[in-house]
Amino acid sequence: MSGRNPARRLGLLVLAAALGACGFDTVRGQVYPAANESEKVVTRVAVVPFEVGGDLQRIGPENTPAKAEEIAKLVTRYVTEALMGRGIQVVPADDFRVALASAQIDATVAENRRPVANLAAFEFGADGVITGVVTRFRERTGQALAAASPASVGFRVLLVDAPAARRLWSGTFEETQQPINENVLNMRRYPGGGTRWLTGEELAKWGADEMSKSMPVKASY
Repeated sequence: MSGRNPARRLGLLVLAAALGACGFDTVRGQVYPAANESEKVVTRVAVVPFEVGGDLQRIGPENTPAKAEEIAKLVTRYVTEALMGRGIQVVPADDFRVALASAQIDATVAENRRPVANLAAFEFGADGVITGVVTRFRERTGQALAAASPASVGFRVLLVDAPAARRLWSGTFEETQQPINENVLNMRRYPGGGTRWLTGEELAKWGADEMSKSMPVKASY
């Protein structure tokens, strides 16, 4: 009899959606051995301006180098704001970029990771450095309630300690919004509970918030 009760079936469906959504790995994170070996707690980070990579490097009618750089700056800002919202002390990318230029350090060169971490520690008192690469940013086409194609965003983040520059953690966000009618378990994952199609900026901001929650950093208060 209970299986024929529409209200009961709906309640079970909503409960399954809420529980199932918890199983999604919105950010795929990796913890490195140094994070477990060190007792150091990261409370103040310097953010390096995020780079452009992956599909975002492809030049086309809707994507230019200038636009790609603007998107990378946008994601950098979203991650910075998300960390600050958690109470983490942050040296903004613009400030750190000026210091890097003054010290003639190219942060895009892998071999310069140690000099970058040294600068962050001794110039700004940071105990961690965050770098990132934005790999994809595709805007939604259509409207919030009737999109022809969904927004899609991807970016990677690396956290190293300062001044040693040891890898502590890395995270990857790769998300193309899925419609509820294809997977009801997505219902509560997205802002708005999955009831509308997000813009690219909304998806990127949500990804930045999720990324900040996954990082092994701690508020200083």
